[in-house]
Amino acid sequence: MLTSTRRSLWAGLALMALAGATALALWFSTAALRAQDQLAVPEDLHRVFIDGEQFSQSAEQQLEPVRLAGISGPLCRGLRAYDVDDVAVQLEDLHRRLATAARRSSVELADYVDRRFPAAPQPTADASYTRCFVGMNVVTPPATSSAFQAAYELVQRLAALETLTIPLVIASLPTDARFSLRTLSGVGVAHSSQTDSRLPRVFRGLYLLDIHRAGHHAIEGYSVDLVDDNPSALRCVLYATDSSEESACRNEYN
Repeated sequence: MLTSTRRSLWAGLALMALAGATALALWFSTAALRAQDQLAVPEDLHRVFIDGEQFSQSAEQQLEPVRLAGISGPLCRGLRAYDVDDVAVQLEDLHRRLATAARRSSVELADYVDRRFPAAPQPTADASYTRCFVGMNVVTPPATSSAFQAAYELVQRLAALETLTIPLVIASLPTDARFSLRTLSGVGVAHSSQTDSRLPRVFRGLYLLDIHRAGHHAIEGYSVDLVDDNPSALRCVLYATDSSEESACRNEYN
């Protein structure tokens, strides 16, 4: 009995040592790949992002306030509002320029822009505005500022990107699990192989990771953001189907 226990212990330690050695080798390989040239963000695309930063910072100042068309007097005096369509047109124009430029280099990045670009604000239902702007769909300055600030923060993240692609390790314990890494919307390149694998180039975008291994709880739809986040590896622990523990993944960073 003691001998059997010792054998199990040594087998477990050997498995952990092997997994650690494999992970270390993959880590160094990925670090080397990160030092190599990935696909750089083209200069013309970077310029669109920079222009978008400047536009989103000044767009609100370019809007013409709506003239009062209701009750006059002290309650309405000095109240400012913008036409909801004017605000939407400004945001939609910026969205279109960003997505169109990104799509020429990476459909995955364009999909990110489409999914993360902020929605135009809705007309206010505030009585202090509706009684002063009768029959008009208007947006308050705070709501307008919030929308353009969200657009600015998005473009700022895009402008900070140096590469369109990154190397990525997908690993599991135990290994030899089948994985699929696909974009959230199904566009672009999908990756599938067995763990542990090093993908030399993955386009930045929004992905879902699925991992399956016979006799283990599957992982379905693990969310991966390769624009706002920059992991070097996706590491997953798979538990046997007779275990109460659920399989799970986490991001790792060099």
